[in-house]
Amino acid sequence: MHGFADVGVGNHNAQFPQYQGADIAELDFFLTPRLGSRTRALFELNFEVGEDGSLGVDLERAQIGYQFSDAATVWLGRFHTPYGYYNTAFHHGQQIATSLRRPRFLEFEDHGGIMPAHTVGGWLTGSERLGDEKLTYDLFIGNSQRVTGGALEMNNPGNTGGSTIIGGNVGMLLSGALDGLKVGVNAFQTRIEDQDLTPSPFTRVRSYGVYAAYDTDTWEDIGEFHVFDNHDLTGGTGSHHSDAGFLQIGYRAGRYTPYARYERGSFQQSDRYFAALRHGESYYRNALGVRLDVDLVSSVKLELAQTHFTDRVVSSYDEALLQYAIRF
Repeated sequence: MHGFADVGVGNHNAQFPQYQGADIAELDFFLTPRLGSRTRALFELNFEVGEDGSLGVDLERAQIGYQFSDAATVWLGRFHTPYGYYNTAFHHGQQIATSLRRPRFLEFEDHGGIMPAHTVGGWLTGSERLGDEKLTYDLFIGNSQRVTGGALEMNNPGNTGGSTIIGGNVGMLLSGALDGLKVGVNAFQTRIEDQDLTPSPFTRVRSYGVYAAYDTDTWEDIGEFHVFDNHDLTGGTGSHHSDAGFLQIGYRAGRYTPYARYERGSFQQSDRYFAALRHGESYYRNALGVRLDVDLVSSVKLELAQTHFTDRVVSSYDEALLQYAIRF
């Protein structure tokens, strides 16, 4: 069993900017029991403070799988939806990430993310050598998500409408002069029900994405761009097109890793899906930060950021955030 935890202080809370001062963020337990030569299991139990100040407990991941070979592992359960790079490379333990927090549009569902970070269903994943390069792939199908309380919910026990999410991700790890670079594409489609309204409207959410990640002893650079081609299935408002992306550059200089990130989300408010999400407004954010590795299991991060909202209520705010993150 492994564990992760982080605490922080700032002129705003990193997740809930209406608060300021000191905060406790997450306590995350990560279990990968050994069950045999082929059977795999992964469980992640997370304790976190919610927007209302209450302590919540979530079984973030609960997946059991069978590894046929390096080329094919089948998982069943609740897993991180394999789109882009960031969502499967980093989990809830913030100590493993260079940055102080995730891009806003890639936040987990209960923190206001606008993409389905988790899926309950089946996932086929693997890799195959193609000469000096390595091809990676993911195929998944599961319960469609729903909107409740202005946030996405994973439908852990199943769904009542028979809807599914289906998608895939194909990546290539390059070699030679491009050693450390991974590029890829992904897509998914699902049918989202907004249960905050009666009768509940449905939206077909379709997303396509491209990504690149360059990870070496010196550099950690990540970029993603996602487009949304959504269609209102019940309200007659037609199709709507939105997009979101980020670019993060990090330079590893011994114990210090300074980083910069730009992120942006342009979400059509005439799209019932984004209009239903309480954090579905358009925005852009600039951030500069530095990570200091105190030792092998703990790090201190400082981030200065500006966030601008460009529709609904046009506004902006500045942040100065400090985080102490550990793993054990």
